[in-house]
Amino acid sequence: MTVDVDVLCVGHASYDLIFSVSRHPGADEKSPPTACLVAAEDLPRMPPFALASWV
Repeated sequence: MTVDVDVLCVGHASYDLIFSVSRHPGADEKSPPTACLVAAEDLPRMPPFALASWV
């Protein structure tokens, strides 16, 4: 069985820096980060993976 599928995925890529702080800073106050999580994702890549699992 042959299935022909034409797909065009359009979206954006994102690069997130997520910082953890020990407490929320007050007005005119700084709070240094205690940890950092880096996350990169490209949304146009996700639909083709989902479509590939259905075919």
